[in-house]
Amino acid sequence: MSSRHHIDDFMRGRIIGKIEEGRKITDVAREFDIAHRVISRLWKSFKTTGMCSRRHGGGRVRRKQISRKTVARRLKVGGLHARRPVVCVPLTRQQRTARLQLCREYHNWTEQDWACVLFSNESRFSLSSDCRRQLIWRESGTAYRPENIQEKDRYPTCSNMVWAGIVIKGRTRLHVVANGTMRGLRYIDEVLPLVRLFRGAIGDKFVFIDNATCHRAIAVQDCLDGEGIQRLVRPARSPDLNPIENVPDALGRQVSGRNYPPTNKNTLIHALTEEWDKLPQQLLDNVVQKQQITALERLGVTTDKRACLLYPLVKSCMPEDLLRAFQRGLNFYSGDDSKMRLDALLKFLNTEVESEERINLAMTGLNLTDATSCKRESQLKKDKIFTSVSLLTSSVGAEKLCAFCSRQHEPTNCFKAQKVSYRENKKQERDIKLGKVVLIESEIM
Repeated sequence: MSSRHHIDDFMRGRIIGKIEEGRKITDVAREFDIAHRVISRLWKSFKTTGMCSRRHGGGRVRRKQISRKTVARRLKVGGLHARRPVVCVPLTRQQRTARLQLCREYHNWTEQDWACVLFSNESRFSLSSDCRRQLIWRESGTAYRPENIQEKDRYPTCSNMVWAGIVIKGRTRLHVVANGTMRGLRYIDEVLPLVRLFRGAIGDKFVFIDNATCHRAIAVQDCLDGEGIQRLVRPARSPDLNPIENVPDALGRQVSGRNYPPTNKNTLIHALTEEWDKLPQQLLDNVVQKQQITALERLGVTTDKRACLLYPLVKSCMPEDLLRAFQRGLNFYSGDDSKMRLDALLKFLNTEVESEERINLAMTGLNLTDATSCKRESQLKKDKIFTSVSLLTSSVGAEKLCAFCSRQHEPTNCFKAQKVSYRENKKQERDIKLGKVVLIESEIM
């Protein structure tokens, strides 16, 4: 039985030599125990090329080293991109359970409920920031020149600790913790008076979130209980559940981006206080609202549990007249189920969109969207004074005669109409109505 393997060059030379001696291909194949077609193909290749060595076949080269760019290009085609991983603190099973329990406990809260929560935190700011966002323009290979090196202390000495709190549609003033860190007794004397102001303004539903170690002292807890302030206990190692953790970063950018950055402790305090007052309230409100959705995503809560957050967001984007129509409609749901409220709101919006499309389709079919009607609608929007007479005398395709001076212009633009008293205006309106009724009756007869 013939074997299936590649013939080496030495064997090829012997086969070609046998055939050149005048022997037949059949005899050579029987002598070397190789198939007849292989010997015939080898002899034909030798007569064509004059070589008896084996040619390299097609296909990719085995064990070839591919470049890094090739791998990156293939990954990019597959939808994968190089990104920095999200950094988080290591959590134990008990800490993960506490985070999930907190999320499940408060996932039904509405925007009105979260508007009663004061989020607070302390942050430390220094003159030598460790922010790596500041870039310099330099030539290649000049990284270690003195003008391209920025000196920074590993442990900055000139720094200030500040305390602040945010609430939806409000904030506390920036309190500077001078000469030291925050302790329990100092927290009672300096910070709690600011919290009492919000407690008195919001009422019994006021909730305070501040889970630092010094804030959970027995003296602080007794003081909060005496004031009737409810505290929302945040799980350990969960700074992402407090939305104010993102505010110091924005405040630090504003301070470092000033035209004249602070140079000493006093100017640093002044800059922090001034930039804190300049932060837009909408930014703080978005931080609170978006942080709740982000926390739910990190905890793996499904989409149907976010109705309590999506409902107030969608509702706040609706115009006032559309919101009134929704509250007066049949689809309005006033229960406690957030998902049913969101479903009712989305159903109402879908109905409004379909109705608007039908109206536009009907107006297009009746040829009511010409330039004249568009011009008339834009003119009505610009008018500041609307009267019942103008509504009665305005009609598409008719001459616009003023009811007060019989000229061709809108009654709202009539100088004489602006001086007419209320009684005369009502009498003129009544006469126009009677005239229209008489005209209709005459047409029927």
